[in-house]
Amino acid sequence: AEDELQRLVQPLRRTFIGTTALLLALGFLLTAFGARAWQSGVEARLEEVQREAQESARSLRLVLQSNPNAMLIVDRNGAITDSNPRAEQVFDYSREALQSLSVEDLVPVAARPGHSRHRESYFASSNARPMGAGLDLAARRRDGTEFPVEISLAPLTLRGESYVVATVVDISTRKRAERMVQEANASLERRVDDRTQELGRAEANLRLLLESSASGLYGVDRAGCITFANPAACRILGAGADALIGRAATEFFADDERGPGEAPGQL
Repeated sequence: AEDELQRLVQPLRRTFIGTTALLLALGFLLTAFGARAWQSGVEARLEEVQREAQESARSLRLVLQSNPNAMLIVDRNGAITDSNPRAEQVFDYSREALQSLSVEDLVPVAARPGHSRHRESYFASSNARPMGAGLDLAARRRDGTEFPVEISLAPLTLRGESYVVATVVDISTRKRAERMVQEANASLERRVDDRTQELGRAEANLRLLLESSASGLYGVDRAGCITFANPAACRILGAGADALIGRAATEFFADDERGPGEAPGQL
């Protein structure tokens, strides 16, 4: 009976072992297939990310190339990583030479220590804004000459790294025009002052001439009222200047010199 049982179980055991092996093989194939599919998906995503990065780099380069103002891309350490043709023209460096510099190399020597601190502060809380609002900023060319500029800053993230895009506008022409206007205004003010002084001197000389004249002289306005009288006129008319000014000159004419209808006046 035992032998008969073994004879019946033996085929079942072989079938179980075969089925198990088949299942293991199938599981291995499925695992391998899944791993391959996962790897293919990762590779496809990686290629997509690389294409997007390349497209972003091309777009950024196009923006740099087409901008009429000087543009610099600077990393957190102050190294210049890229520039556009206008920056190369303004600073008189080649693109390769600019990429070997720190942004502080383009700043006037006296401002460099403070500039590095401002750069670190900007990266700590970066946002698009003008640099040094209300201040007179200057930049430095390759030959060491300095020129006035306006600078705007904007944050940029590339491949997970933080950068800043600095747009630099050379305002030398505008500053020269402003100086010319200021100089013209100053010259005009000096001319006005000179003319005012000349008129004052002429008025003083005229007054001196009137007051020193032995002849009686007086002036009248459009209404015929006396506006001034020199000492000789005061003596002749027998009244002080304060008493004469504002009165009609006809009051002091003789009756036969008075016009028709004019009443005689009294001092």
